[in-house]
Amino acid sequence: MPRLIKPDRNNREETLQALWRRLHLDDVVAKGLGLSVSMLDHYIAKNNVPAASVSAKGLSSDMTCAALLARWTGQANADDLLRRAFSCVYWRTELEFTDRGVGNIDDKVRDDGLYELLDWQGLAAACDAAWFTDWVAPYLSNLFCSGGVLANSLEFTVDSAARRFTETLQAILVTRRWPNEFDAAAYGSYAPLLTTVADPASFNAALIDFCDYRVAQCFGYDGIDATKRRRPSQDASIMDRGGWDQALPTELFTLKHAYEQATGKPLSLNAAHPLLQSRLMTAPFPALLPLHEDEVSARLKGLGTSTFGDQWKLRQPVLARYLPA
Repeated sequence: MPRLIKPDRNNREETLQALWRRLHLDDVVAKGLGLSVSMLDHYIAKNNVPAASVSAKGLSSDMTCAALLARWTGQANADDLLRRAFSCVYWRTELEFTDRGVGNIDDKVRDDGLYELLDWQGLAAACDAAWFTDWVAPYLSNLFCSGGVLANSLEFTVDSAARRFTETLQAILVTRRWPNEFDAAAYGSYAPLLTTVADPASFNAALIDFCDYRVAQCFGYDGIDATKRRRPSQDASIMDRGGWDQALPTELFTLKHAYEQATGKPLSLNAAHPLLQSRLMTAPFPALLPLHEDEVSARLKGLGTSTFGDQWKLRQPVLARYLPA
């Protein structure tokens, strides 16, 4: 059995490598997309939008894993894989938004794609597709403000600091205003990310401390200075989900975009921590437009047309300026 690593300030690179291995993205990629595509086709054939949306979420997650594995190892097709994953995420989101709008579904109703949408909100900003980041912000803000996230997300329920931080980013994106002050106690270890942004040196230090905190949480510790690991059965952090975002802090991309949009000032994420210096973060991100087109995107668009008819067509001009003709 491999040795269980204890994250500290002296083994950051070793810890990141161990974290990456724990994700087992190679196993996800090795299984292929066949089963996920078959499930999607099954629900599309039944015109079952909610079930198809959940299937598309699983499919896009597998696609993202393939893209990040290729990015981590420097494969030439990494950008194409990331664009393919985003296309699936985009059309799945269109279906979800239309289904909720047409059905007048309350924001308190669970969205099974919440975490994926939050991750891709940040990734899109990194890929110079902030239109997507801004587009989904009102929806996400409503989910948080309505209490729907608190009612349907165990991780956000137990990790109030992460919930408060994420909700605040959505509010900033919607209002395009940076708050004058923050209740630091409410944001826990996320607070310095918000309170030091105007001072580059202080923010740089805050980034390093936050990455230490984040990685420690991934390994079940309450912080980098904690000496005892939480019980495996005890959920206490948003990082307890164990997804690929453990190795890619997408929330920092959202923070960067929210701050720059609200203030007009630059914010650098370049700090001396391995989590911020891996190829996942430092390799150039691809442009996401024009949207990747394949059989999956065609199926998802076809489901929208066949199920929602005129309502689906009426939604398209909202993003017409972003999409290929």
